[in-house]
Amino acid sequence: MSIIPCTSVLVIQFFFLISLLSFKVTSSSRTEEESLIQWKNRLSSSPPLDPSWALNNTKNLCRWTGIVCGTTGTVSEINLSQASLEGTLAQFDFNSFPNLTRFNLRINNLSGSIPSAVGTLSKLTFLDLSSNFFDGNIPWKIGQLKELQYLSFYNNSLIGTIPYQTTNLQKTWYLDLGWNYLEAPDWSKFSTMPLLSHLNFSYNELASEFPGFISDCQNLTRLDLSRNHLTGPVPEMAFRNLGKLEFLILTDNMFGSNISSSIGQLRNLHKLGLSANGFNSSIPGELRLCSNLTFLALAGNLLVGSLPLSWANLHKIEELGLSNNLLSSQISPHFFTNWTELVSLQLQNNQFFGKIPYEISLLKKLNILFLYDNKLNDSIPSEIRNLGELTSLDLSKTSSQVQFLQQWGSSPSLLSYNSSTTTLVERFLLRLVMRSLVILDLNTNNLEGELPETMSLLNNLEILSLFTNNFSGMIPRDLGKNNLNLKSVSFSTNSFSGQLPPRLCNSFTLELLTIQNNNFTGPLPDCLRNCSNLVRVRLERNHFSGDISKAFGVHPNLNFISLSGNQFLGELSPEWGECQSLTKSQKDGNIISGKIPSDLGKLSQLQVLNLDSNELIGEIPMELMNLITENFNEKYCIGKGGFASVYKAVLPQDGILSVKRLCMSNYISTTNRLSFENEIKILTEVQHRNIIKLFGFCCRKGFMYLVYKHIKRGSLGKVLYGEEGETELGWVVRIKIVQGLAHALAYLHHDCSPPIVHRD
Repeated sequence: MSIIPCTSVLVIQFFFLISLLSFKVTSSSRTEEESLIQWKNRLSSSPPLDPSWALNNTKNLCRWTGIVCGTTGTVSEINLSQASLEGTLAQFDFNSFPNLTRFNLRINNLSGSIPSAVGTLSKLTFLDLSSNFFDGNIPWKIGQLKELQYLSFYNNSLIGTIPYQTTNLQKTWYLDLGWNYLEAPDWSKFSTMPLLSHLNFSYNELASEFPGFISDCQNLTRLDLSRNHLTGPVPEMAFRNLGKLEFLILTDNMFGSNISSSIGQLRNLHKLGLSANGFNSSIPGELRLCSNLTFLALAGNLLVGSLPLSWANLHKIEELGLSNNLLSSQISPHFFTNWTELVSLQLQNNQFFGKIPYEISLLKKLNILFLYDNKLNDSIPSEIRNLGELTSLDLSKTSSQVQFLQQWGSSPSLLSYNSSTTTLVERFLLRLVMRSLVILDLNTNNLEGELPETMSLLNNLEILSLFTNNFSGMIPRDLGKNNLNLKSVSFSTNSFSGQLPPRLCNSFTLELLTIQNNNFTGPLPDCLRNCSNLVRVRLERNHFSGDISKAFGVHPNLNFISLSGNQFLGELSPEWGECQSLTKSQKDGNIISGKIPSDLGKLSQLQVLNLDSNELIGEIPMELMNLITENFNEKYCIGKGGFASVYKAVLPQDGILSVKRLCMSNYISTTNRLSFENEIKILTEVQHRNIIKLFGFCCRKGFMYLVYKHIKRGSLGKVLYGEEGETELGWVVRIKIVQGLAHALAYLHHDCSPPIVHRD
């Protein structure tokens, strides 16, 4: 019997172990490949995901696009950021990736909930699902990712409370849950996160006092809690412990009546935002100790008193915003000798009085200067003309502006100017040497008179905004001849007359043309037909005439056009069907004749179409009118009110909609119909989570049809007063409903332009 040498046995065992390891790696990789392909098959992307993701390419898994392998040959990183992915994570098998350390899906179109299985990725150090459409709750198992250092769910639609298990992530230095709909949890259950340096909870629904655990996160350098419903004072402990803070934004909350003097302890601050918090005290002088500040925003409070003279110590300040307060004092010249880095100074809507110090001319880097709506009642210093970098200047409601502009003469970089004096405009434009002017915005004042011919000499002009004034006469005939960069023109709501300049859009760069509510006459300029960049056109309520079939061509970016209330003739061109971005088309109240072109049926994005009060014949070729509810059969009726009935409509592409059908003759008088339609048009632009989305409307044969997003389970009234209300709607839920209504009304009243006042 032969004896095998010991060394041979070791060699055999070594190769046996190598073969086992190879089998394990191959098996694991194959599982990963299959899992990735299975997930890919449930996704859609445009352009399609790289063809390297294929089962016939299994030997090259580590070369697949967005895949990185570790030393064991298994997947360690998945990076598919900005890949235009659409789908969910429901079919992603997290268990197949035990060695995954980085998972990056930011900026895609992924939706659905975040699976709790994400908590099985025990080696994960980086997780970024930001800028998608994920909804539902944050899974509490996220707290099992003990190695996680970077976590971002920013800009999704997540709801519910923030799980306290999040603070189990003791190695995490970056945590971003901003721009969701998250609610405040029981902060007492949260632990300190000792390594946390970046924390963002902004733009959520947090309604509580200042989160206590934050005060113990002593390595924080960046904290953003803006746009929530946080109340009460910021704890003194936060000022004592958070000495490393460089960025602190608490804007749009309700953090008490006083700005604590302890804020001076945050001496490393570079940016501080305390706007819109209801502060009604004076400004603490201790802010002078924050000498590294480059950005300071205290706007939109009720601050009183004067600017502390000690603020002259803020010699690094670049942006200072104190607008919309009750500050009242003279503006000390000592500030401007030290604020030499200042780029933006906004003191508008206060009660400052006295002179504008000539030392303001020392701010050589200043781009923006807003002093309007104060009590500054002395002459404007001519030295301001030395501000060579100034791009935006607004000194409205101050005196002696004419003298100032006569002295100004020439400024090489002034891009926009706002004023409110007629004579000022005349002299300003007549003396105009500012050939570099890019933006001229004089909107919403009481300016009157005619526009000078010198306006056509503004060779670099891109935006001309004169709306809502009392200007009259004709537009200078050569406007557009030399203004070859003109992109936006707004003359609306004035008393202009005559024809538009023939070369207004000579360079074909025009994107926005809003000239409604004037007395313009004649045909439109021929050049308008070739402006392929047009996005928005409003010509309603003038006296334009001419053949509409020749006035417009194919405008692929056009999304809104209103020609209502003019005297246009001719027929509708089939080319309108090629304006694929069109969402609102209003051509009512003209003398347009002929048959309605069937090409309008191609406008898949169209929400509003109004061809009323013309001489057209034929049917509107809209899918909605052909498919909806079998000509409003009663079996589709889901509700009735005093003036309207609501029908359920199922469309192949758009899903389920609700259509409210109103009889115009019974519901509204003829004289108020135009006003009513204008209100409806505005409502189609409203977007708020607590307001049912109005997609569009149309008028046909004495009826108005309002198309809404369909909400299941019937009306709120049915739930409130029906049987299910007794069991499902306790007081907690009812209070949330009231809060939701309050938010919706506040949005309509304060965040819409123009404001929408709900008076039902």
